[in-house]
Amino acid sequence: MGTGACLFIYNNKPNITPEDKCRTDIALVVPYGIETSSGIEVTTVPFGSYAVLRKTVEDKLQYSQFWNQLIEETVAQVIELDERPCLNSTTLTTSKRGVRMLVSMRPSKYRYN
Repeated sequence: MGTGACLFIYNNKPNITPEDKCRTDIALVVPYGIETSSGIEVTTVPFGSYAVLRKTVEDKLQYSQFWNQLIEETVAQVIELDERPCLNSTTLTTSKRGVRMLVSMRPSKYRYN
């Protein structure tokens, strides 16, 4: 993801955690080594293999619909999720939001090229 990309980092699995208990960090991708102040913290997101669903969101109610779709499709494909946080990256156009929803998955013993 490029510098300036907006990330929503879900510290709980949204498919099993009640909505009022979900914790979310809102982040921007910044250049390596940047200095911050005023309570802004720089951290490293644990990357690896993620299942990704790309959608255009036109109504905020679609977020839960798309998360459910991603979880259902990963389960149907027997993709095992791991404990890393789920991510959501967005790009904003006029009234629509391009969204990539990512759930962390255990590395497969099979490699696809």
